[in-house]
Amino acid sequence: MTTVSLFQFMPYGAPELQSVARQNMVRALLLSSVLCTMALASVGLVQMIPREGSGPPPIVISIDRILPPPSIDEYRSVPPVVPAAATRATAGIAVPVPDAQAAPEASIASQDQLRVENPGLGRGEVPIVIEQPAAPETLPAFRQYVYVDEMPAPVRTVEPVYSDIAREAGVTGRVVVYVLVGKDGRVRDARVDEKVNVPMLNDQALAAARQWVFKPALSNNVPVPVWVSVPFIFTLR
Repeated sequence: MTTVSLFQFMPYGAPELQSVARQNMVRALLLSSVLCTMALASVGLVQMIPREGSGPPPIVISIDRILPPPSIDEYRSVPPVVPAAATRATAGIAVPVPDAQAAPEASIASQDQLRVENPGLGRGEVPIVIEQPAAPETLPAFRQYVYVDEMPAPVRTVEPVYSDIAREAGVTGRVVVYVLVGKDGRVRDARVDEKVNVPMLNDQALAAARQWVFKPALSNNVPVPVWVSVPFIFTLR
């Protein structure tokens, strides 16, 4: 029987390398294991070598001699504190004292003397307090914006009167009047809108708007003057 090697039987696929692959693998594993072991051992040896100036500083503990506690005999020689004897309280006897005598020169001032010393007072009258006049109310300009928390609300309204001329001419329309409501709710000023008006009915609308009464506008719960618009619609029935 003739023995034929693997690379002679199957020349393709590097059969000569496959025949020795197992042996080479075992040798490579052994060599790598030895090298890793040597590397770890060298690292451990390097760490074990002492270095100058390395490591924590030494801790020096000094122990002093502790003195014994004081003897209790020193406190036994102190005499005990004896409380004072209680005494019974007795009521004192009142000694009459003579009333103080008024000096002969002392006297009560008369009304005339009091009036001279206090010239602001009359004969038994209450002092008259003069009130300062209130500062004039500052009114905003026409259609000037004023911040308010609550707008004015009408309390009394007056309808405009149709003039005979406008009624006979059959004039109708809408007139917007701007009124300045003061702090007391009265109308301080009234003006007709430049765009929404009827020339023959403007005077009647102004006369009616000036008679309105409002609940004043409030800003931080304080009445303030403000401009508001009041529309009037004129129709013939």
